[in-house]
Amino acid sequence: MNFICKKSIFKDNLQKLDELIDRRKEFPEQIFKIGFSHFSFLRFDDIFLETFINSIKEFLKENGETEFTFVVVNPNPETYFFEHFRKYSAFEMSVNNSFEEYLSILQLDPGESPADAIVYNSFEIMLFGKNSDWAIYCNRYFEVAILGCKNTAISERFSSIYPKSGLYDLESFISEILPPVFSGSPVPDKMFQSIINNYS
Repeated sequence: MNFICKKSIFKDNLQKLDELIDRRKEFPEQIFKIGFSHFSFLRFDDIFLETFINSIKEFLKENGETEFTFVVVNPNPETYFFEHFRKYSAFEMSVNNSFEEYLSILQLDPGESPADAIVYNSFEIMLFGKNSDWAIYCNRYFEVAILGCKNTAISERFSSIYPKSGLYDLESFISEILPPVFSGSPVPDKMFQSIINNYS
């Protein structure tokens, strides 16, 4: 498992990504495109844990998939990452890959610049499978990862696999995950309303 280097493979994944989200939008705007109507919330840092990756692998199997794609959206994988390192800040992970392999690529120095390892230099991330019925948008600034699903069955499938203590509904996300972002202060009214309008 390694960074995607071939432009054709990256472009195929980017095309898939653009079918799922609008990269021009900024959270709390609605990132996901039309068709996504079921949302669950995780803590951003949890995507780097073994519990997360084991759950994703089990979810993929239950969903009839064998791999998922991990893409850093911000910094830009083309104009920043490829420009500096001649590879893209993206990789494909199989259900047969281990957590150790996952952690290794997250921590991998892309080229004499340890600070640019994905685990450190990634502010927006997308994870998605070959099916188009789910995707996970991750935002370090707001310390959240949002699972978007196109139907109840997919959402419930993920919820049945992922540890209940790490999965939040909209109300819990607003009351538990967001306040530390604002140093314990209430979520600003404009942001609160935008989140409610876009992710209810």
